[in-house]
Amino acid sequence: MHLIVTYTFLLDGRDHRQCCRTKKVAPQCLRWCAGLKLTSFDACLIYSSREIVSCFQEGKVLLPGPPRGLHYCKFSTSNKVIVEWEPPASNSELVQYYRVFWRPIGSRDLNRGQTNDLFFEINDLESDKMYEFVVKSGNHHGLSVYTDPLVISLKDVKSSALGNKLLKVFSGIAFFAVLIIFGVGGAIYVYKNYYTSRKIRSGGVSFENPSYMKEDGSVHIHDTQLETIMNGRLEDNRSKFQEDILS
Repeated sequence: MHLIVTYTFLLDGRDHRQCCRTKKVAPQCLRWCAGLKLTSFDACLIYSSREIVSCFQEGKVLLPGPPRGLHYCKFSTSNKVIVEWEPPASNSELVQYYRVFWRPIGSRDLNRGQTNDLFFEINDLESDKMYEFVVKSGNHHGLSVYTDPLVISLKDVKSSALGNKLLKVFSGIAFFAVLIIFGVGGAIYVYKNYYTSRKIRSGGVSFENPSYMKEDGSVHIHDTQLETIMNGRLEDNRSKFQEDILS
């Protein structure tokens, strides 16, 4: 039981094979140095445990942990994908580069690339296949273990990306339609509340409440000079009428 606990404790997310090779650890024990499980580790504990434990202690200080949150972020064609990740939870300041590995599901042909960024663009993929991707962080002392594999079906990625593009197109159309509606409504409001009232004021007479109309519908003209002339003529007619009566 003590041996199993010790073995599990040493699986710390780092690849210590570089150190183990330097310390002449037996080849059959290098899987343990890489953080991989062994089917039988009694011989390794007997003959190489001191060197392996020493490498694990050194690596805990010198090596970064594995990257986190591996996922794909976007693609532009059916044979290109961009994967990205987050820095390690432990010793992220020690990372000098990241190594990316990928292959088609079921294939033993492993492809690899290296980057200093938190993303990696992979080209020339076959659009009808599924791929798995893993990433390691590393520096000049060694590497971390692999991340958990990310499995991507390029058909699903393509369909998802097409749906996102259509959603963006429809969202843009709806946005401009709303802008047009508000623009037309604003123009009508300004016309009715500004230009119409301005036109009425500039006309001089309000047809809604004309001041020259009496309540009975007759016309009432406010012209003082005309009233004076008419009154004078009426007085002359009255005088003549009285003279005719008296004569």
